[in-house]
Amino acid sequence: EVSPEHVMEIYLVREVLEGAASRLAARHVTHLEAARLEKLLEGMQDAAARDDTPAMEALNRRFHSLIYRAAQNRLIERILGGLWDDLGRFGVTTFAFPGRKREALAEHRAITDAIVGGRDDEAERLARAHLAAGREVRRFCLRYRENTLRVRQEKTSRPASSSRSCWAMTIPLPS
Repeated sequence: EVSPEHVMEIYLVREVLEGAASRLAARHVTHLEAARLEKLLEGMQDAAARDDTPAMEALNRRFHSLIYRAAQNRLIERILGGLWDDLGRFGVTTFAFPGRKREALAEHRAITDAIVGGRDDEAERLARAHLAAGREVRRFCLRYRENTLRVRQEKTSRPASSSRSCWAMTIPLPS
């Protein structure tokens, strides 16, 4: 299992590399890639409307992967793909957090508009902000999960398992 510290490291590295990928994509995106980004956004909107978190998660990965390909940098594409695989082993998605689907869609829309419009500085800034927002949601959920497991362990005097169960609970929104 991936540790919470490793998850935070992944987000920090992704923030830098996704910013660079979005900058490069804004310089190199083709008409076909732009159309595919739009189609993926439509699919994510539909998935969010149905509250279909697994579909949203799958489309999200395809969306980001397409940006990596549009960047025309195989090393960035390979490194980021590996980081997604590492994060996938953690077994939970930030889309399960209340309101995150809606926020991510708005962030994806802005990133897409900047890439398609060839605004490389803006694309990089927006992509980095998108990853920073996801990192903060993930950080909150990790703390919540750790606290929940600690309380369970104290109540039962048994070691707590690190299951995905924190996502099934009602998570209070940060103030």
